[in-house]
Amino acid sequence: MAVIQSFIPDYLSSQDAQALTTWLQNSDRVNWEIEAFSIFGRSIRVPRQTAWFGDPGVVYRYTGLDHAGLGWPVEMCTLRDDLCEMAGLNFNFVILNRYRSGTDYMGWHTDAERGAEPQIASLSVGAKRTFKVRQDPDETVSYDLGDGGLLMFDGRNRHQLPRRAGQNGERINMTFRRINPGISH
Repeated sequence: MAVIQSFIPDYLSSQDAQALTTWLQNSDRVNWEIEAFSIFGRSIRVPRQTAWFGDPGVVYRYTGLDHAGLGWPVEMCTLRDDLCEMAGLNFNFVILNRYRSGTDYMGWHTDAERGAEPQIASLSVGAKRTFKVRQDPDETVSYDLGDGGLLMFDGRNRHQLPRRAGQNGERINMTFRRINPGISH
């Protein structure tokens, strides 16, 4: 499968991005939580809030934690369907990351989990943040992901959302993936 790499800074209009942000922040269908995972026997709290949706029966496993799909609210289903049509892919899972301020972040990592297809559709709403993708050891590309921006990229490449001191605006990112059912364990 060829991985599509593209950046569309205004995939969602500002009105659609604001409506989605309001829904994500206030809906009782979005169960925000702060996860913790174990590294070298220590429990580490993730420096952001996380939620997810996916097709029933699909389980996305990362950092030793299982994230089971229990269906899609209409608001997310419509967005997923639009992204699937635009990209010609069949996304069946989304991880939501809520960065409440510039002190919330995600360090360098890859999304190369067993059973996960490499294509990622990363849609952001809220405050603009710089997202970095390292395509090889000598080349890092930075994207200013703003309200309604979409980045399609290969999750096997190292990537991060660094801390941004002094930024108080909230950003929510939706990472759409294709997880092959029964393989991610």
